[in-house]
Amino acid sequence: MIEIWALFWMLRHNKQKYEIKLKEGCHKLSERYQLSENIRTAKQLIPCILMHFVCIILPGINSCIIYAGIYKDLFTFDFVNHCVFTILSIGSFLIELFMLIFHPFLKRDLLRILHLLRSCRCFRIFALNRVVQDPSVNDPNIIRTRRKKIGAFEPLDINGKPLISDGKKEDLGRAYFKQLAISWQ
Repeated sequence: MIEIWALFWMLRHNKQKYEIKLKEGCHKLSERYQLSENIRTAKQLIPCILMHFVCIILPGINSCIIYAGIYKDLFTFDFVNHCVFTILSIGSFLIELFMLIFHPFLKRDLLRILHLLRSCRCFRIFALNRVVQDPSVNDPNIIRTRRKKIGAFEPLDINGKPLISDGKKEDLGRAYFKQLAISWQ
């Protein structure tokens, strides 16, 4: 309980310190990097620590109930124990899954593996292949635009906002289809 409180306190403290220094414009590079890393690490670890807490507190509550003698018959005792162990198994799996999902590099590797599995012959039933033509392809005044990488691996700041935002997503999509039409001509 104390470690969860301490983690949230450190996250709030680092965010406040980061925002104050950012407004003042007096960040040192090493201090800014350390604060950013502290905030990112706290955001990545919060779901895992909360699941650890659930996996620790649930058997403790069950043990207190058993010690108090609330379960009278053997069936109830066995049923509740099986439910608790099932929830603990799911919780332990979720801890590992949260580690993969909330860490950017591990998430990237997981998505690559899932994409490779999707392209395997045995998993073809899940593959969707759609081709859609952009209605603006017939426009004679197609302008060449610079190539920009957008999508899941777009660089973000510590608040989760896009680091580079040149335009709306719809405009970027139209520019991509225009560039694709030019390359096909």
